[in-house]
Amino acid sequence: MDIAYEACAITGIVLGLLAGALFSTNHRDAALWVTYTAIILAITGGFIYWQDCLWDADLVGAAKEGRQPLRFFSTTSHADRPTGETIAGIPWHPAYRECRTVIVNDAGIAATNIDLTIRADQLVTAAGDTANSAGTWLGFHDMPSVSLESVNPNTGKRTAIPATPLASARGIRFTCQSLLAKSRIEVVLASVAMRPPSAEPYKGHPIQGVYEKDYWLCFNQNDGKHVYFGGPNSQIDSVFSTPPTVSKIEIAGTYRLGDDQVTVSETIAPIDFVRDAMPELKRVANG
Repeated sequence: MDIAYEACAITGIVLGLLAGALFSTNHRDAALWVTYTAIILAITGGFIYWQDCLWDADLVGAAKEGRQPLRFFSTTSHADRPTGETIAGIPWHPAYRECRTVIVNDAGIAATNIDLTIRADQLVTAAGDTANSAGTWLGFHDMPSVSLESVNPNTGKRTAIPATPLASARGIRFTCQSLLAKSRIEVVLASVAMRPPSAEPYKGHPIQGVYEKDYWLCFNQNDGKHVYFGGPNSQIDSVFSTPPTVSKIEIAGTYRLGDDQVTVSETIAPIDFVRDAMPELKRVANG
């Protein structure tokens, strides 16, 4: 395109000079035809240049769309769900509160190598995603390894105490190999609150003060983001209390768009659409 309108411009200039020369030598008819040809070339070259500018603008727009960063928003719900209903792979329980973080790829290309830490302002006991594919992974972020033993000081007998992560305030690590163009994925968090410890933690528990199945232990972290461990068969009703509502989500990490690596650092407030609409629903219901 550049060559076309440049050729028209050069030819038009030459013809303009030629027309001037013809006029000066009294070849009026020939000069008029050459002038008309020069005008037509000028119009054609201008149209080609204008079209080229439009195509360049389209290419710039497509490039911007192809590099548009991921978009995040979060929702929460207080709706009751049947016990045992599966949400994003999580067997649900009334002690859980649902919070969803939606990752949206509006770009014209896939986002790859997504590696994010999603941290709620409440404890989280489980997480899942709506993709449910081999290309994603979810787990507790920065969870310490714990090995518990009970030791009888008289006999020296050591008894292993099973310990499994119950909840964490350190966030959920989410990785995804590829999020296709114009698509989205939802990460579901189950937030919980721990029951207060028993006033008599040693009574009736033979393993030297540690609950056989329904105990929990808190490991305090220097940054205040604590983690909790308990028995692998702990009863949810025995370790969790009334579920809390997540009011803040922090997202940090990286991903790639084409050859570019993008860094994420965002804080968002989950929205409860139904709760926000309740005043209007009540007004309509009451006439």
